[in-house]
Amino acid sequence: MRLVVSRVGWLLALIALAGTAGCYSMARRPVHVTGFGDAEACVGTVARVFERSGFVRVDGIAGGVVLYTPIVSINTRSFASGLRWGVGVHYQGDPFAGKGCDFDLEPLSYDQECPSEHHVICKLSFQPGDEFAAATEELGRRMRLAFARAPE
Repeated sequence: MRLVVSRVGWLLALIALAGTAGCYSMARRPVHVTGFGDAEACVGTVARVFERSGFVRVDGIAGGVVLYTPIVSINTRSFASGLRWGVGVHYQGDPFAGKGCDFDLEPLSYDQECPSEHHVICKLSFQPGDEFAAATEELGRRMRLAFARAPE
């Protein structure tokens, strides 16, 4: 027996499927920033902006990304591994090799299979959601402002 589905049926199925996809954008929107200065000035400016914005660097992340995640305790400077997200910095080339100071910022999260106690060995994926994109765009704005104010 052959199942025949009308165009209206297909349309209703697509609408229902779209409704289960979530209420946020899945579009990947990295924020590009062009800085200047030598490697120490570039990386130092990035680190200061994140620190002043309430983020701390997570060491040991594989894959060529520098990950910053929100601080959950000011007294201990502990990071929020339980939140399972942060903002990744992808340098375009190696700033320590004199390749400039261009980088992209992107909201990232630990993959679902990652046990929270082993977060540093886990893979990172794009973190969808308008609030994560807005936080990343705000950090990009602060980076551009910091580089505009920094002496050349």
